Order: sequence, then structure tokens, then C-alpha cells
Amino acid sequence: MRRASSDFIRAVVDGPVHLIAESAAGAAGCWLAVLEPALVYSLILVAPDAFAGASHAPPPSSPEAMELRLFGPRPAWSEPPTGEDRAAHPLPVAACRQFVALVTDFIERGDRFVVAEPA
Repeated sequence: MRRASSDFIRAVVDGPVHLIAESAAGAAGCWLAVLEPALVYSLILVAPDAFAGASHAPPPSSPEAMELRLFGPRPAWSEPPTGEDRAAHPLPVAACRQFVALVTDFIERGDRFVVAEPA
């Protein structure tokens, strides 16, 4: 992935990029910044699993084991969230759709997409 990214940057972009690497791509983003610093102006890591040792462990064997992995042995509540608790806080689908639309717009407009000029 690092090599493909560096080849893409060289072929398409004239100069260094602001690189955002998320999840499993965090390792590739780090290596790209380390090995080819002339291509990377800045690096933003979003939830990089490359630094999470537990992420390479086998999946939890039960919901209780998942709760333990996510929240640790001493969470801030007396009981884990119930199904009713989880149902009271559904995933905001509208917000997800807005995010996808924004990212799609960003990809389509490329360098014409400006959120805010740097100070």
C-alpha cells in the first residue's frame, strides 16, 4: 500500500500532500512519511490499529469478553449497557449519509474543494 500511495502521489500530485491514514492504513501512512518525507507535508492518523497490540488478538469469544476488551475490568458504570441502553442511542444514519456525501464531494472536486484556508 505504501508503494502504491507513493507512486500515486508522484503521478498525480505536484508536490507533498497532507496525508490522512485511517485504521489499517495507519501503518502504511507512517512508513510513507518515514521513508519518503518529500512526499508528505503532514500526516494525520485516525484510529491507527498499527499501534494497538490487542487488535491482533483473536476475536472475543462472547459478548462479555467483547465488553471486557472494549471497556476494561472497571468501567465507569455498575453494569454494562443493556440492549435497551444501546437502542436508546442508535447510529445517526443521517449524519453518516452527510459524511459520505461530503467525502464524495471532496473526492470529485479534488483541489477545488476548500473547507477553510490555513491561517
